[in-house]
Amino acid sequence: MKPYFQHIIFFFAFSFCFSGFSKGAADDPSFFWRAMYQDALVNLIGDREMLFSDQRAGHNTVMALTVVHAPPEDVWPLIGDFKKYPKLIHEFIEVKPEKGETAHLRLQGLKAGPVSMAIDYYAKPETLPHSRFTLKYLKGKTKAQISWELIPLQDGKSTVLVFILSGTLAQAAALAVAGSAARQIKTAAETEK
Repeated sequence: MKPYFQHIIFFFAFSFCFSGFSKGAADDPSFFWRAMYQDALVNLIGDREMLFSDQRAGHNTVMALTVVHAPPEDVWPLIGDFKKYPKLIHEFIEVKPEKGETAHLRLQGLKAGPVSMAIDYYAKPETLPHSRFTLKYLKGKTKAQISWELIPLQDGKSTVLVFILSGTLAQAAALAVAGSAARQIKTAAETEK
């Protein structure tokens, strides 16, 4: 089969699977990558970031997936401490710890010349150690939630990094943040080896 036909068939099959995302998608344990064989997932992603977006009733879910050539234990310290995000990810303008475990986050969503869109909200971190880290929305003008997920690969030297940004934010801003954040964490993990 010609390569472009394979891409078209894959696109329709993937679109069908992806169409099940909904408002609670970031909490949904049935994301497509969890049901895929690792080899198929790695082949799907390749050496780039894969971006996916779903918009329903004013709620967006954007995901970026990338293969990081570092084990999960090298990637986890980069995503598990959100206070480090402004140093690692240039879209995170500010992260300020508040009372208790709450944090105030300010993200640069989209910047084009003099036009700038920021995402400003309060969140609470939730952790499944060395596997999933979420900054769960508490309050703010823009309802948003950020999640990271690590999938260790069988070779023990690589990890699939998944970044999910969901909420009532502009799709273009969410896509820009998701792709860039995944790329910057990948670069940091691979250069710190």
